[in-house]
Amino acid sequence: RTAFRAVLDRGVDGLISCHDDLTLLPDDIPVVLFQQRHPRCDSIVRDGETAMRRAVEYLLGLGHRKLGTVCLDRQRFEALINGVLGDHGVATPALWANSARKAHIDAARACMGQILALPPAERPTALICRNDTTAMAVISTAGEHGLVVPRDFSVIGSDDVSLGAVTNPPLTTFGVPPAELARRLVDLLFRRLQEPAAPIKEYLLQQKLIERASCAQPRGCCNRPVPGEEKYGRWV
Repeated sequence: RTAFRAVLDRGVDGLISCHDDLTLLPDDIPVVLFQQRHPRCDSIVRDGETAMRRAVEYLLGLGHRKLGTVCLDRQRFEALINGVLGDHGVATPALWANSARKAHIDAARACMGQILALPPAERPTALICRNDTTAMAVISTAGEHGLVVPRDFSVIGSDDVSLGAVTNPPLTTFGVPPAELARRLVDLLFRRLQEPAAPIKEYLLQQKLIERASCAQPRGCCNRPVPGEEKYGRWV
């Protein structure tokens, strides 16, 4: 609230915000939201559904058939993930590991505890994580238990935070180049300033796969083509 007030006190003509407390939004200037929605604000939201479909197809292409998730929104993604698996002839549904803990690192560690409690033969060979923070916590927790990524299981994140490029191993993830995101947000705000009566719009922003070293074929798997590659390309 203090940060909002400090910005507004400068007499700005418009605002770009990713704050999740929408009660703080001012009524008298245009606001563009990122990853949030409000009926009177233009917004840009990452297309999580397409990225999730692409993540599942990417892992299937590497040969994985037992997928798990860490801290994902089950209500939002379960039908989509299992639908993609079914489309490619995989009858085993994804394993869901979730935690009530709010901090992403603590939640990821709790989820890994659930996964590691399973017999090795029943564990997923690849994990799709809510974001890069949870993915890095998964990799760290695995190492504490003598497991190595991607030898023992693959890990894929989302958000493309800068630290993901220097983890061990470097993290495969989905993201949008920061410069492109900034340009789109600023363009949308200027459009609103120039056309204040224009209809409110929400834009879905496609994410790209940044392929690094945290995903590999499961043990004993031969190389397979990536499902959907002819449709999406490799996105790297």
